[in-house]
Order: sequence, then C-alpha cells, then structure tokens
Amino acid sequence: MQEVHRWHQSDADRAADDLIHSQAEIEKLEMCIPDLSERHKFYQELRGYVTDLVECYYEKVHDEVEHQHLSPIPMHTKSRKMQ
Repeated sequence: MQEVHRWHQSDADRAADDLIHSQAEIEKLEMCIPDLSERHKFYQELRGYVTDLVECYYEKVHDEVEHQHLSPIPMHTKSRKMQ
C-alpha cells in the first residue's frame, strides 16, 4: 500500500514540476510574441512584393514574346537597320 502511495506521490511531484516548467516556458514565449509578430509581418509583405514582381515579369515576358511573334522583322534586324 505504501509503495502505491509513493508512486502516486512521485507522479504528483513530476506533474507539479512539469507545471512549473510549462508556466515558465509560456512566460518566455509570450515575451517573444512582439518580435515574432513583426518578423511575420515583414515576411508576409516580402511575399506579396515578390508575388507582384513575378506577375509583372511574366506579363512583360508574355508581351515581349507576343510582340516578337507579331513583328514581321526580327528584333536584331531592326536594330541594324536603325543604325
């Protein structure tokens, strides 16, 4: 009977230690929230910028390819004739 009591006491002590450790970890992580929030905002804005840049690039490439297909004279020939 006393052995069972010691097991339960040991489990209770471990649970109390885990609780203290978890509370300390929560406090530490809560202090990191403002910095992490700023970093998240920065990377979200960077992601939007890169997405817009890639879309613009693809539009320009598409327009240039379309222009070259519609142009009767190749671009390298045009530049020689203009000189």
